[in-house]
Parts: sequence; structure tokens; C-alpha cells
Amino acid sequence: MRIVHLRSCMSKKREPEKFSIDLPHGRNRNLLLHFLTPVEIVIDGKEYVLHENACIFYRDGMRTKYTSKRNEMFNSFALFDIIDEEEFLRYRLPEGVPFYVDDIGGEQISLLWDEMTFLLVTHFGEMISFNLQRIFLDICTIMSRCAQDKKIQEPNYSESYLRLLEVRKKMYRQCGKISVADAAKELFFDRTYFSMIYKSTFGISPRQDIQNAKIERACNLLLYSNLKLDRIAIECNFSDTSNFIRFFICHKHMTPNQFRKRYAATSPLR
Repeated sequence: MRIVHLRSCMSKKREPEKFSIDLPHGRNRNLLLHFLTPVEIVIDGKEYVLHENACIFYRDGMRTKYTSKRNEMFNSFALFDIIDEEEFLRYRLPEGVPFYVDDIGGEQISLLWDEMTFLLVTHFGEMISFNLQRIFLDICTIMSRCAQDKKIQEPNYSESYLRLLEVRKKMYRQCGKISVADAAKELFFDRTYFSMIYKSTFGISPRQDIQNAKIERACNLLLYSNLKLDRIAIECNFSDTSNFIRFFICHKHMTPNQFRKRYAATSPLR
């Protein structure tokens, strides 16, 4: 089963003195980072100083801003596409919020990242693609298990978390058919309280999550199918093709046809 497709990665990348990155619209890929040295990170306008073994998962389009706190900075990164959103959610990676792994987890992740980088640079082919996915998902598993932020970890095994997770999965499966208000009603919450609990649990608002589901679905259909734009608009629950194109340009800064032309050639399933 294909869950993710790794586009690029590097282990223990060394950044120069006073390194800083600020991407207001994020990247056109999902980004997973493991910081090996202290770093200053900005989330929703607030600055956080993180120590070594801090991690963060940026969804495609999330603002990405971080700065070295020393003369040089080391980090491991992976840029990837999510192919099966529902399966990927099972790994319970916090989104857009920093979290830590312990020393043992950090060592395990570093070894896996070394192997993943070596395979990506030196080997090609469909079997290697699946091996890369296996290693990457092993990293996600360790990160999820080792996450030390209590705000993230406590609800993982509670009934309320599992109910919220089921609603989130349903939102992704329906891809925009369920509104935030409808999702809140399923848990007998009002919309404001539901949105607050949702963001504190997953690190992203339900509205943004629905938008991510729609854009991820649209990207997958553009890359891995031959459907025309009007049909993709229907599949992703847009009112019409024009609305779909405007939404896509807003999130990807290019038209759907431009996206398909640019990235379909590198799709592993074409």
C-alpha cells in the first residue's frame, strides 16, 4: 500500500552561520524536520526556542520559519507527498507544533534518516520507493511514540481523542461534504468549542484541515488519474470548476493544469 511518496531528504544537513528561513506560504510539499541543535521557531507569530531533538511536521502551505540559535545548525529533513491521507493520520504526528523525542528515539531516527538518505541518493526504482516509504513511516512511528509534549500525548489513548480522530477521518473521507458545524454536532459540541479542542489536539483548525483534505485529494487526482478538471471539482466537492481553480491557485500558486504538467511526469504511478 502506498501511503506517502518521498520527494527529497537529507540527514544531518549543516546550515551556515546565522541561517534563517521564512516561507509565508510554506513549501509545495509536506515537510518533516528533526533538529539536532537548538533552533528558534515562529508559530502563529509567537517565538519558541527549542532544544536538540525537537521535531515539527509542516503541512503543505503552512508558514515555515526557523532560525539557528548557534553559529551553525544541523537538521534532518524530508519533503514528501501524502497519497493515502486516512492511513497517514494513523501515525498521529502533531501538525504545525513542535514536539520532542527522547535521546534513544533521536538516535534511532538519525540512523533511519541516514539509511533513507543513502537509498534516495544511490538507488532508483519502484522497490526502492517502497523501501523509502517503510523507513520514513518507521521514523513517523518513533516520533509519535516518543513525543514528550503532554498536551499532544495525553489525549492519544483517551476515548475523547479516539472520537475526535474518527470525526477527523470522516472529514477527510468526505472531503468537504461535512462542514465544521456538522462535525461539531457529531460530538455534541458547539462550533467554537469544537474548533478550540480540535486545534489544541491536532495543531490545526478543522477549517484548515478540510481545506488540506480537498487540496490533497485534488493533487492526487491530478497526478494519479486522467480525470478532467470538471470531474475533479465534483470529486473534491467544489460547487463548480471555476471555484475549484480559484481555490487551487490560492493554495498552490499555480493552476491545476500547470500543477499536473509540472509534477505528473515525476509521479511514480505514471
